[in-house]
Amino acid sequence: MLRDSLDWWKYGRYLSEAEASSIFDAGKHFLQLYLKNTKLSLRNNLQEWTMRPKFHGLYHLIHFTRSRRVNCRFHHGFVDEDSMSWLKRTYLKAHPSHRYSWIMKCGRLRIISTRLKIKKFNAVAKRRLRHNRA
Repeated sequence: MLRDSLDWWKYGRYLSEAEASSIFDAGKHFLQLYLKNTKLSLRNNLQEWTMRPKFHGLYHLIHFTRSRRVNCRFHHGFVDEDSMSWLKRTYLKAHPSHRYSWIMKCGRLRIISTRLKIKKFNAVAKRRLRHNRA
């Protein structure tokens, strides 16, 4: 729904003023409609539309897009949100006196495991490519 309403995927890295405004207007319209549905849902005691904290970040993205006229699709790392949730879980599970060293150790292991996964995916992709060529 959001992907269809915003035109980030249609435009290039640098935006004209009209393109940036259309992204901002579509994003703001989406947020207003979602908020309206959330209020209706709360009035009717339904939990179908809940307000999500990530929408605050979305507002900042569309505002940045309008003011700087740069498509955030090319520079924003949406994966960072997953990293923050991992960091919070790791921090809360660790003993208070060893939290920082524990985060560093687990972070190092996470990087190593990610590199190994990438190597594995690349090897599988190469095998598939060779198989498809034959």
